[in-house]
Amino acid sequence: MRSQICHQRGFLSTQSTSPTQTIVSSGETPKVPFPWSAFLSQPVFNHRHKLILNPTVFQQVYQVRLLESCLQKQLPSTGSRNLSN
Repeated sequence: MRSQICHQRGFLSTQSTSPTQTIVSSGETPKVPFPWSAFLSQPVFNHRHKLILNPTVFQQVYQVRLLESCLQKQLPSTGSRNLSN
């Protein structure tokens, strides 16, 4: 599901074939809708997670974390490469 979110947000590809996905050209930032469910479900009295009450700051942190999780996801390779040459 996370790779599906990453792909829908335009982080994995710069071209889109679906009409619901944003086409991102160089120099543009993809428009990501505000993550209301994540914002409203933040842990309130948890000392491990900092509560972010500013929606703008929360969206920036959320986008960075989403991008990091997309970049850490390992995708299956289509074939083996010989890099010794």
